[in-house]
Amino acid sequence: MSNGLIAFARFGETAQFNPLKQNVSRSGMKLIPCVKLARSRHQQSMVQAMPPLKIVNIQKDGTLGGEQTGQVSFLPYVHNVDSFGYNTIEIDKGIAYKTESWGWLLDRKYRGKVGIINDPTIGLFDLALAADASGMLKFADIGNITTNELDRLFDLLIDLKHQQHFGGFWNSVPESVDFMRTGRVNIESMFSPAVSSLNGQNVPVTFRSTKRRIPRLAWRDVFVVALPRPKERHGL
Repeated sequence: MSNGLIAFARFGETAQFNPLKQNVSRSGMKLIPCVKLARSRHQQSMVQAMPPLKIVNIQKDGTLGGEQTGQVSFLPYVHNVDSFGYNTIEIDKGIAYKTESWGWLLDRKYRGKVGIINDPTIGLFDLALAADASGMLKFADIGNITTNELDRLFDLLIDLKHQQHFGGFWNSVPESVDFMRTGRVNIESMFSPAVSSLNGQNVPVTFRSTKRRIPRLAWRDVFVVALPRPKERHGL
């Protein structure tokens, strides 16, 4: 694309964004290791996902890549890692990094008692990780799912939904707490504040890391500057 205009076709977006100069902040926008390399300073290997470094830098030809050019496509400002939580009264407590698995979310013995966050950018990846860990599906690169892989994932999830596998889809942390506290679900996508809240109410929920190649789901929010729509740019 000419003039450094960026279209995030990878994410199915049609909007275009203005490039940002890397010195947009006083600190020179020092990118932390988890943004540059998709790993923390304590990790030796890169995670199984799309490293932000591959899409943060705007190349001279307008594409996104790893070479630093002084212009970036987005400004990362929040990041975290999440996993799932489960009620240890209803589900035997596993051993972190050894027996706990993302596959538990799709285990048929928990049918009707599984909660998933109602957010396509998080919940869908929870389910993709579960499908991969359970062996129901395999992905060549789970950080860059193909259209064919996505179609197969949706076929699987629609079938599970028809079987009433899912107990609910929550929209907020308080709602996820309510799902677990009332017994609507026994295992679900969770954020750590929900686990702390439930533990404070004497509900024995644990928030664990899994044995698979992706122990937890990492995510980041970014800031972008969108270009006006063509009509707006021409004052129409």
